[in-house]
Amino acid sequence: MIKLQAALEYLTSYSWMIIAVVVVLAAFYYLGVFGNTGSSTVQPGACQIYRPNGPGTIVGSGQSGECQGAPPQYVAQFNGQSSNILIAPNASVANTPYMTVSVWVKSAALPAGAYIAASCSGSTTEWALYTASGVVTLYTNNAGTTHTTSTGASVTANVWSNIVVTYNGVDTVAYVNGVAGTVTTTSYGGISGGNAITVGQNCGAGPSFPSGTMSNLQVYNTGFSQSEVTQLYDGGIGAVPYDIANLAGWWPLNGNANDYSGNGATSTSNYIKYTTQWTSGYSAP
Repeated sequence: MIKLQAALEYLTSYSWMIIAVVVVLAAFYYLGVFGNTGSSTVQPGACQIYRPNGPGTIVGSGQSGECQGAPPQYVAQFNGQSSNILIAPNASVANTPYMTVSVWVKSAALPAGAYIAASCSGSTTEWALYTASGVVTLYTNNAGTTHTTSTGASVTANVWSNIVVTYNGVDTVAYVNGVAGTVTTTSYGGISGGNAITVGQNCGAGPSFPSGTMSNLQVYNTGFSQSEVTQLYDGGIGAVPYDIANLAGWWPLNGNANDYSGNGATSTSNYIKYTTQWTSGYSAP
């Protein structure tokens, strides 16, 4: 009887402490601290690039906010039928023969001609990044001269993949999770810039993005080397831009379609769902 009384007194004394610990653990779980990505998630807009001298400027530019590269809280979910993001023309996407596009994609299906992003002058496609049955492909149109480059790099359905396509004025290379596909030497000439960008849709055509999710779209006015691509990939799905000086636009898609590059592009989301249920199929680099 004495031992039972002592046990009851112990539980009574420490019950509030136990309840407090449970509440704290539940809060950490809700915030994603115990997620399979290994670190807490970041809120929408937690990190951005500031340009004190205005859009398109370099002097004094840098990062502002929570930019430690933690996984996003949200990603953009496309329904494969009507979902798209329309980004208005922006002068910061320069008329240059160089470009790099980086994005994280997880597709539920990989049909032919699934468009990830495209640069549009009216209904004319200037460049487009898409997957053809899983193979990363770059299309360009320079003054009516078109090129379609199958890069030899492939993505897998239902698994998060980092796709980087880069053109340095001579060679086109696509990387999937930091691994290069076939190097293709093609002279595209200039790639027209300052145009609208569509995400999940070709220019002037219906949405053709496969049913799936997308995160962290970055567009640069320069080509990337292998080491630069590797560094960007190693930052994970929440990686901040690698090259601020040549960054044309940055859409983390972490809860909205805002441009956080400091270049002021405006965007409109159509039938996009931002979801927190995305970590399945993602393994941090």
